[in-house]
Amino acid sequence: MSPVATQDITRQDHQVVELDATIIDLVRRRTELVTELQQAKSRVGLPRTQLVQETEMLNKYRSALGAQGTNLALLLLKLGNKPELLPQAW
Repeated sequence: MSPVATQDITRQDHQVVELDATIIDLVRRRTELVTELQQAKSRVGLPRTQLVQETEMLNKYRSALGAQGTNLALLLLKLGNKPELLPQAW
């Protein structure tokens, strides 16, 4: 393999690692925000979740990512409802 090809692969590997760290951070931030939002809704007597919004989210993920997008959206919804599933530190 040429040095240029090796550098490209190394660069791409690094980009994937950076994206994974960003995705993990975003999932944690989303989970925290959803938890705060649900608590605020509960304090003022509103339902913690809205099925219309959850359905729209599921449809958006399915449209963008196919069937696996639905699985990802369901996992995000689960984490929002049960933030204790995430370890405190990673």
